[in-house]
Amino acid sequence: MMLARKSLLALARTSSCEQVVAYFASRRVERSNLLRVLTYHRVNDLEATPHLYPGLLSATPRQFTQQMEHLQRYYRVVSLQQVIDAVQGRQELPPKAVLITFDDAYQDFLLHAWPTLQRFELPAVLFVPTAFPDAPERCFWWDRLHNAFRDESQRAEMKAFGSLRQLLDHVKSLPHEQVRDYVEQLCHDDAHDVCRNAVMSWAELRELAEAGLALAPHTSTHPLMNRVSLDAAVEQAVASREDLLREIGSCPAVFAYPGGAYSERLPQRLRESGFELAFTTCRGINDLQQADPMQMRRINVQHSTPHSIVCGQLLGLSRHLNRMWPLQSAVS
Repeated sequence: MMLARKSLLALARTSSCEQVVAYFASRRVERSNLLRVLTYHRVNDLEATPHLYPGLLSATPRQFTQQMEHLQRYYRVVSLQQVIDAVQGRQELPPKAVLITFDDAYQDFLLHAWPTLQRFELPAVLFVPTAFPDAPERCFWWDRLHNAFRDESQRAEMKAFGSLRQLLDHVKSLPHEQVRDYVEQLCHDDAHDVCRNAVMSWAELRELAEAGLALAPHTSTHPLMNRVSLDAAVEQAVASREDLLREIGSCPAVFAYPGGAYSERLPQRLRESGFELAFTTCRGINDLQQADPMQMRRINVQHSTPHSIVCGQLLGLSRHLNRMWPLQSAVS
């Protein structure tokens, strides 16, 4: 099985495979109101940020440029407002519609992703965990654990978990209110445990908003929303929206579930709280004639994924694979 997977990945990285995907992207005609949503976290070179968890590196600057070139050539990149209007029935999305989204507001968005988006004149959405801008004492817990795991002296204390991946999975299983204290116990505040806040400042976010970037809520402190109470989850979403209204002056009624986690009743509670659209991390393409606006699918992009596979998931036929990733799998 492992050998077959490696062989498929090797094939996917060939120029011939990329050409086949480009051919089908150029030839395929489809109806309107099919929406692909790409999810990015960080765009940077791996060696440039050794202190940050590499699992959230979506693309190198070179890969991101190649992906944006593909979108500009074969697809119609739409704005968040166009998606909202389509969901509300005010207009239809064009064929081959794609929405570009970024989660967590990492600083390298400003350094690498934003200049490329401007170069190609492509709109995007940035989901902001609003307790992090201008809070130097805050660091995402996965980045802090990764940074501590790099230190041999601290890694020895974490050896019971076997790997960083197993440790991260364990922390995800904890109630949110226990996560901070648990991470504090594992990570020592010494010279080897330097984890600076990697989120953009409010001043930088305001400049991006003024330049046309859509900013939307991603909770306040970034809990997994199935690891807090239902009321607390709603409060996190509403507080994030209020923070953006205060700091930016406007905020769309749109939300992204951190880590894609949410409870069964949360989509309806968010709708009752005034949200019109919410994004999961469940893979697939959205058919707006059928999709629940509060449980929209997205296609996560990772730097280790070959270009042909990233682009192959955008093909209209890929929507028939949605049944492989049922939305219920994201709910607990």
